[in-house]
Amino acid sequence: MTRNTRQQLLAKTVSRTALCMAVSMAFVGAAMADPGGLRITILGNTGQPLAGATVKISSPDSLVAKTVVTDEKGNVRVSGLDPATNYTVEVVAAGYDKFSAGNVAVVGGKDLSVGYSLGGKADVVLITGTSLAAVDVTSATVSTTLTLQTTESLPTGRSYQSFLQLVPGVAPAAGGNPSSRSGVNYSDVGGSIGTSTDNIYVIDGVDVTDNNTGTFGANFNSEIIQEQQVITGAVPAEYNGGSGLVSSVVTKSGSNDWHGSVNYYLQNDSLVAKDKHSTSGGFSTYDTAVTLGGPIIKDRLWFFGSYQKKNRKDDVLNPTTGAVRRSVENAAEYGFGKLTWQVTDNNRISATFFNDPTEISGSSSATTLNNRDSRSIQGGENYKLEYNGTFGDLTVNLYGFRHQGEVSSVAADQTIRDSVIYDRAAASTIEQRSLGGAGSSSESHRDRDEYGVNFEYFLDTGFGTHTFKTGYTTSENTLARESSVPGGATYQSLGASFAGTSFATAVSATPGWTARPIVAADAPRIISAATANAATKTILDTNRDGTISTAELNALVFSDKTGNPYNNVNLYRAVRSVNAPYQVQTKGKTFFLQDTWTLNQLTVNAGVRAEEWSHYGSAGQKLFTFDWELAPRLSVVYDVFGDGRSKLFTF
Repeated sequence: MTRNTRQQLLAKTVSRTALCMAVSMAFVGAAMADPGGLRITILGNTGQPLAGATVKISSPDSLVAKTVVTDEKGNVRVSGLDPATNYTVEVVAAGYDKFSAGNVAVVGGKDLSVGYSLGGKADVVLITGTSLAAVDVTSATVSTTLTLQTTESLPTGRSYQSFLQLVPGVAPAAGGNPSSRSGVNYSDVGGSIGTSTDNIYVIDGVDVTDNNTGTFGANFNSEIIQEQQVITGAVPAEYNGGSGLVSSVVTKSGSNDWHGSVNYYLQNDSLVAKDKHSTSGGFSTYDTAVTLGGPIIKDRLWFFGSYQKKNRKDDVLNPTTGAVRRSVENAAEYGFGKLTWQVTDNNRISATFFNDPTEISGSSSATTLNNRDSRSIQGGENYKLEYNGTFGDLTVNLYGFRHQGEVSSVAADQTIRDSVIYDRAAASTIEQRSLGGAGSSSESHRDRDEYGVNFEYFLDTGFGTHTFKTGYTTSENTLARESSVPGGATYQSLGASFAGTSFATAVSATPGWTARPIVAADAPRIISAATANAATKTILDTNRDGTISTAELNALVFSDKTGNPYNNVNLYRAVRSVNAPYQVQTKGKTFFLQDTWTLNQLTVNAGVRAEEWSHYGSAGQKLFTFDWELAPRLSVVYDVFGDGRSKLFTF
């Protein structure tokens, strides 16, 4: 179904709602897809530093190979490396055999330490770098880096959201969010524990966090993950985010050799044991994907793409009779494509596209009636264009992206909704109480546009080294919504047999109604509104003294059925009197500056992040602005033994 077709199904919603919806949009900002680095130490066969050794770092998964020379302490820092676990470090030094170490890991945003001692055959390895557990002794950031090799070897779901649960301190949360940052220091934006809407979800630098719910807003084939870094503490100034986690995924980029994969997974109820305690019906599911990557021009232009189709069908049973109430299908298609062009050895341009259209035919809840069911349409498209340049010790990153997200619903039954109220003693059924359709359909789009520039500069002085980082972004979040209410109204009625019920009885706790849309505490508000309406005042002011008393309101009798869609007694009706689509926005500017200063075994990370956000109503008017606020971030790290293998840190 196209967007235009869906719009034809949907009427407009109340425009004045736009003013209150503006405040519900989350304050989010993107984190860039960071390259990684290595701090390499080369020692001679007696443990002395080797100055002037030539070190080459390369990987088949990266278009960049770097060659550097060690300083007088045998040290060298290499930055701007693509995240990968299969780097090779080759060392050539006068008087020594050529040395090579494989499977060296580079993690985005980290400077991992590796060291080698060259003997006659260069076979003594102090730190091999073959494991992602290598220590970054220059950072206090608390994070876990996941790779596809890791996740495919563990019993976990096939999604980046499921992978989050492999990280210490992260657990599934209530309300459908795949993870929450739990612990004694964690509290959600709303003040609750264990239901995080303060997480940040980034895919190749594209912030796909839903700007309305604060949860993830996009999906993709998990097989394209190069690495997924999950930050849970000591978030540096270059990243936005608060007490929640930051999930940053870097995707694959092809290679000089063509490679790909094809798979098909399936399961159904005949392949699993029956659960006599479950009321679910049968199910069938399949998940199939293809990936392909390789060179368009070797060493210069690479391509990587993927397509995945996921489908699940469930039979939903009537919990009373056990009969099949409906079959629900969840059908999703995830597309991905990336071009990486190494224009020169120091200049790169990359373009990324991915989408995730998903349609869910109905609810899998057994308590949802077919006439109250809704079809869900989700997903969107994402685009990113990025430039990276290296100019000596200066690295420049420019990017722009657009994230489009949709969460829409279409009522299965387009008739007028009427929730009918009975005395509990009447033993009414859910079908008798739930007449008409779901009551509304809605189309909701959550889009984000962002542009940014980032700089990194490495400075080696006589009093330690400095890694300066700074960046500026401007972003715009848009929440657009249209909705319709069949018949223009929704009803809550009394069952026809309860005609003649007084207001006092309707709002009382006895005889015990199945629902009470109005309560005794509503009486002052109703009296105030009725006093301002001449026709209503005439009906309620029975003694004609010019005022409506509580006793007069309590004496009101509900017996009218005029206009009621199912011939029940009118009790409560909500009418949409003003119809219009609405679109609200938040526009933000962010700036950060940080310095990582390392002197011998001590590292101090000091930074500050500044943000300004403005909110706009559906007419384009500025509602309010959060002025520039500063968020300082500080950490201290100490390399305990000076060998890059252990650290003490605080933040």
